[in-house]
Amino acid sequence: MNKVFEFFLISTIIAALAGCENNTSPNINEAQPPVIGNPQNDPPFLISRAGAFNVGGELVEVNEANVDASESGTVWANQLLIRYFIPATENPKTPVVMMPGYGLASDIYLETPDGREGWAMQFVQAGYPVYLVEPANSTRAGINPEIINANIKGRESEPAQLFTWAQELTWTRFGFGPVEGEFFEDARMPRDSFDQLVKMFTPTQVETVEGPAIIMYGLQHNLLGLNELNEQIGRAIFLVHSASGVPGFTFASNNPERVAAVINIEPVGCPAATVDEFPDVPVLSMFADHMEVREQMPVRQEECQSVINELKGRGVDADMFALPDMDIHGNSHLPMSELNSADLADLILSWLNENEIN
Repeated sequence: MNKVFEFFLISTIIAALAGCENNTSPNINEAQPPVIGNPQNDPPFLISRAGAFNVGGELVEVNEANVDASESGTVWANQLLIRYFIPATENPKTPVVMMPGYGLASDIYLETPDGREGWAMQFVQAGYPVYLVEPANSTRAGINPEIINANIKGRESEPAQLFTWAQELTWTRFGFGPVEGEFFEDARMPRDSFDQLVKMFTPTQVETVEGPAIIMYGLQHNLLGLNELNEQIGRAIFLVHSASGVPGFTFASNNPERVAAVINIEPVGCPAATVDEFPDVPVLSMFADHMEVREQMPVRQEECQSVINELKGRGVDADMFALPDMDIHGNSHLPMSELNSADLADLILSWLNENEIN
């Protein structure tokens, strides 16, 4: 017998006998690891299957592929990572594809920063299969390492760098507060969990750090992956946030028969300029509060309102949830992460039910 294993076995037996002699029961609470999240307030529910897979991407050649940098090889790059959760119900509803905004992880839908169930789990409880998307060019999905390495080593290559949100910038841009480090008085963000939120900011490969360019850089890769995903799961509801509005609306424009609805949270990409060409796909837009410090957001809302007005004029289900107009105040660019996130998910679910998009 291996002496290390023999020593471990004898130690275990001695410890067990000592517990019997003391005739004391172990403290179960002390024996358990610390609990992450807030499960005591979350109702139990069943998931029949959960997992992950990749879609899209391309094979690219990389130099110095061996550990001794002696050879080249090929790797997959620019793919999308998909995590899925299938509810345990006999008749699941239409799948929901949830895609995060730029430089964010899809975890933003999975759980709130303070540990409550996120929108993904609420939709699963309501009977919707949920597919969480890590976008192309994200370090959580798949960047092209050769472009980065070539730039570092001075080899000829297209330009590229990694972008991530500096948390200092997000206070006003995302509407957390009037200045860096100061929350709005009515802010819905869980203040003690702010670090958990910004730890989800995800480096993303870009050609240049410039607004439209960083969104368009990965568009074709995202559309390729979404198309492959959609072929596997069938007609779906697309729930997109911020920059992911561009691939969401573009995919709907190109494949209207495969999109049950586009639910968009403060998106880029509402196709106001080409609204006459946008198909009869139901659209729900949600916009939050404190536009006074977010100069880019009123324009986005106006563009989405134009699309909604056009669709409603055609008799298509389309609505604007402007939260302050609904007497819901204090939300930011990330309403899925905030203290009233469950109530906002219920609003979306109610809209789907009322319009029989299920």
